[in-house]
Amino acid sequence: MESYRFGDLGRVYPIARGSSPLIVAILAMVFAGETTDPQSLAAVFVISLGIMSLSLTRGLDRVGDARAVVLALATGTFAAVYTIVDGLGARHAGSASAYMIWVGLLDAAAFLPVVQFRRRHALWPSSAKRWTAGAIAGVTGFIAYWLVVWALTIAPMASVSALRATSIGFAVVFGAVF
Repeated sequence: MESYRFGDLGRVYPIARGSSPLIVAILAMVFAGETTDPQSLAAVFVISLGIMSLSLTRGLDRVGDARAVVLALATGTFAAVYTIVDGLGARHAGSASAYMIWVGLLDAAAFLPVVQFRRRHALWPSSAKRWTAGAIAGVTGFIAYWLVVWALTIAPMASVSALRATSIGFAVVFGAVF
């Protein structure tokens, strides 16, 4: 989030999401022993560079851009790390579904008390007003991420990460319009 103090969505998000598949390719080789054939590695490289190039529509025109780029690359690194963790976790669990259920339960067990403590006066009144939209967003988000984790169990992690990153096109259009 800090990167958005120095760069806008159209600059930061493409770098963060575009750098991640390249980092996943490296980390998957080191930590998962995955080898990617040259053709697939070239595809990951082209997709990543293409996505990152979306951030250059206006050039590097502000002083804050260097900080935004560094922070966006840090975000891409964190995204790559959780992709590798999820891929290895689901593979070791033997099931994307079992892994996602446990991750969801553990996340909720850790996250809900923190939210309850920090937002205790506003959480439930706000939730009551927006529960339908929240439930729909939660279920669709869970299903979408389950599909990614499932794909990580059957395909090279760098390829899954690159395919997932192509959704950046939606964010770029959203950033340009709004």
